[in-house]
Formats: sequence, structure tokens, C-alpha cells
Amino acid sequence: MLEIPQFLRPKDTSAHTVESSGPVRYYDGSALSRPLDLPKRYFYLLGAIALAALVIGVSWGINCYANVVYGSQDEQDAVNEMLTRGETVQSPALINLVGLDAQGIIDTQAQQGQTVIDISSVSKNTEHINVIKLPSDVTAVDALAYYSKGIANLSASEAVKLLTGSWRLEQQNAGNTDLHLTYADFTSGTVDAAVTNAMADQGFDSASVTDSGVDSNGNTYQKGTIEVDGATYTWTVSACALSEVYDNSGLPSTAQYVGVRLAA
Repeated sequence: MLEIPQFLRPKDTSAHTVESSGPVRYYDGSALSRPLDLPKRYFYLLGAIALAALVIGVSWGINCYANVVYGSQDEQDAVNEMLTRGETVQSPALINLVGLDAQGIIDTQAQQGQTVIDISSVSKNTEHINVIKLPSDVTAVDALAYYSKGIANLSASEAVKLLTGSWRLEQQNAGNTDLHLTYADFTSGTVDAAVTNAMADQGFDSASVTDSGVDSNGNTYQKGTIEVDGATYTWTVSACALSEVYDNSGLPSTAQYVGVRLAA
């Protein structure tokens, strides 16, 4: 028979005793058996707090909803006001600007009552023609502030105020004929109509169209040639939805972005 080692044997507890020097006392536990009901005055207090919280929550929700709904409506009203204030693009016929520098373009348009500012003078790039025609109710200071901020960062009403009645004309090298005119069209309604109207404004004959369709960027375009004083120029008119260029919330869904190019 195996003998259990001493260290595995249970200790002998028979010698342990508990000494008592007096009677054992117990705590009064009667409080634990009482019902856990709050006094009525606390119910009234909690009810008042809950009601106040409900009123605050409902008021906050109504205010948020009103700010979204009425704020959007106010902005839409402002957009409509900008659209109906009587501004028109009055885009220049590019063929009449061939050979002019920035100051020559500014002077030519000034004779037609238009305010045109030279952006290239700000960047001090005299080789780059970059001029912008302003709406009659937008100052040069305000326009520069809008462009500095970025059109995409403006509110819809601010963007429409700036874009309605304005155009931008650029040419990378003043020594070469390669004029680029861009503007927003808020009246044509469709891309095709915007292209057709732009061609008419420029004096481009549809009979001279050599190519048309949709380019790799999704722009609807027509391309052709025009001959003036023995020189032949290639023109391209293209358009796309304004929302493809600027994603400002609230811009008219029927607005178009038009580009006209004239190159020697």
C-alpha cells in the first residue's frame, strides 16, 4: 500500500478552537426589507424634469427642422432673385478679339459698356491673357474676393450672382491665337441648346461644322472652321451641366457651362 507523503496529507484542524468573549451581535436588517418605493414628492420632481427635457428636445428638433427647411427656402429665393435681376452674359465674338492683348480686350469691351478686369495683372504674367467680364452689380473688389475664396466654396446665391452676366477669356500665349471663352448659361435649359446658342452668338455657321458629338470628358461639342481676311481659324463650342463643374448645393439644375475656343 502506498504511503501518502507528509506534505500531501490534510492538516489536522482538530486543535483549532474559536474563542468567544461574549454574546454575538447582529446588525438590524429591517431597513432592507422595506419597499423600494420613492416618496410621491420625488415622483413629481422626476416627472417635472422629464417633462422639461421633453420640451427642450422637441424645441431643439423643431428649430433644427425649421433651419433646414426655411434656410434652404431662403437660399432658393435668393438664387431666384439673382437669376431675375436682369444680368446677361453678353459674350464677345472671339473673332473680333484676335490679335488684341489684355488691355486691348478691356478697352474694346469698355466701349460696349462692359466692366472687364485683368486677372493676369494680379499674377504678373503678361504673356497670359486672363480677363473676366463682371456683372454690372458686382465690383472688382467683390469679384476678386469671390474668386479668391473659390466659386465652389460660395453659397448658391453668391455663385449665381457672380456667374450670371459674367464670362472669362484666357489665352496662354499672347503671341498665338488660341482664345478660350467660358461662362455659365442659365437660360438655354439644355446642353444642346447651350451649344446652338453659343454658336449663334459667335457667328459660327452650322454649315461649317466638321465634327460634333461628345468628347472624352463628357462635353457635348460642335467643331468647325471660319475664314476671316484670308485666315482660317478652327472653332470649338462645347457645353456640359454646370453641376459637373461646380457642385454648390442649390444651383439651378438646368444651368449649363459653356466653353468656346478659337485657334489659328
